[in-house]
Amino acid sequence: MPRGKSKRRPHFKDNLPNDPQVKRWSEWLPANRGFHESFRNWLKESSYGEVAINLYSVVSRQALGFLDKPYWQIDPEADLQKVWEHLQTRPISADTKVEYHKGLVKLGEYLRLRCHLPPKLKKVDWEFYLGVLPAWLAEGVRMYIAHRHRAWKPER
Repeated sequence: MPRGKSKRRPHFKDNLPNDPQVKRWSEWLPANRGFHESFRNWLKESSYGEVAINLYSVVSRQALGFLDKPYWQIDPEADLQKVWEHLQTRPISADTKVEYHKGLVKLGEYLRLRCHLPPKLKKVDWEFYLGVLPAWLAEGVRMYIAHRHRAWKPER
């Protein structure tokens, strides 16, 4: 007996999005549908809670529907920044926007993993860490870190 539309999992229903610039689920490429489902599974396997999975899933649906291109052509930096700028124009609460931003960061991380792209490099705010030190000591700390950096794993 076929399951009715109301019995399907909520993130795979073909609802009409509130945002006219976001394509509905049925208009997506089949590869993007599979990518979205694997993103949710990756979050589950990473021990994320149901609330986080649902929020990140919502923002990933909005991102994939808004960008409207195959997931392997999405640039994790530039394209997800466009999505974030678009979400800023939507009537969404500030708390939800914070969670959506976290979801976009996770989506970018998963895109890099899935498309075999190098992970995003973390930028060190030297002024924050070394701003109160005298110049000679700050330079010494930088030189020491550069010397020790060669033995560190890339993810550190």
